[in-house]
Amino acid sequence: MFVSVQPFDTEGDFVNYIRRIEGGPQQLEEMMNLSRRAIANGHTSHNASVSRVPRNIDDMVKPPNESALYSPFKDYANDILGNNAATMDKRLQDAITAFNAKLLKVKEFLINEYMPKTRPGLGIGSLPRGRENYQACQRFHTSTDMTAQQIYDKGLEEVDRIEKLIRKTMVNVGFPNTTKISDMYTNLSSDAKFLFNNPADALAHFNEIIFERIKPLLPKNFRHLPDLPLEVRATVSDGVGGEY
Repeated sequence: MFVSVQPFDTEGDFVNYIRRIEGGPQQLEEMMNLSRRAIANGHTSHNASVSRVPRNIDDMVKPPNESALYSPFKDYANDILGNNAATMDKRLQDAITAFNAKLLKVKEFLINEYMPKTRPGLGIGSLPRGRENYQACQRFHTSTDMTAQQIYDKGLEEVDRIEKLIRKTMVNVGFPNTTKISDMYTNLSSDAKFLFNNPADALAHFNEIIFERIKPLLPKNFRHLPDLPLEVRATVSDGVGGEY
């Protein structure tokens, strides 16, 4: 993945990239050493997490000039490196060859050492002191001493409470009590009276909600508020979509 985010605008970018590939074997060796410590401490992953890795390694290990790691040289090298292209090309192919060799060592390690020692249980509860660690994480994130079961049960209670409120609202606005909640949402998303006629109306509606309904209530709930101005803008039609 890092190939796609690595810049290749200058010769220095190519040098930095090759150095990263050259450092790959050492990093893989360190990962194997850490994994051996995990085996000794009983902190291995479950087999489901690693069973596909040997096959993935087989897919990755290809002749240097066919490797995904070589792709930047196919696309950019001649235009940017000029007379140095051949020298840099050989250096990269040598680095990929060494990286491939170490990947095959990782494959052997996984099959012969790590996978036979993967833990039998799924989840953190199968690790040494796993439940205690999970409880500590819960305490940190929730600021309570509730157990995992109590939090789960509370979630079910909230789902039930919210569903009852939704159904009460549905009846108040005219939906029959037997209407499925999913059908209500479909109706709301397709009924023309709930849709905006133009972008300006949509922006005006969001501004009204934010500045006239929400903002006046913030000081009642928060002691310190940022003083930076808030502005709502329309996104471009081909921009990144996201609903949260």
